[in-house]
Amino acid sequence: ISYATCRELVLRQFPVKIAWLRKAILEQENVFFYLLSLRLSPLIPGWFINIATPLTPVPVWQFVLATLCGSAPANLVGVKTGAALSQFEVGDNILKSNSRNLVVLLLLAP
Repeated sequence: ISYATCRELVLRQFPVKIAWLRKAILEQENVFFYLLSLRLSPLIPGWFINIATPLTPVPVWQFVLATLCGSAPANLVGVKTGAALSQFEVGDNILKSNSRNLVVLLLLAP
């Protein structure tokens, strides 16, 4: 979608970053694992990968598969955290020593 609708805007706003990503992708032997590592890295924002990758020579199937695999861990943590938090009652002591509370505290730590 970003290629068809806002290619010029993205290229104008992020010329250096797009050039860096394009060069980095061309240097890779396995583009899928490179995209997967970008997705798993907390240093590169997901929105940038979403708008910049279509402007690089990456096959669509590799982009989609890396996005699905790379987004799954963060989504799983979010869902598990939400499910655990929804089980608390008002006034519950979150520091009680049971495994559910400890897992919630660990998931909220980052």
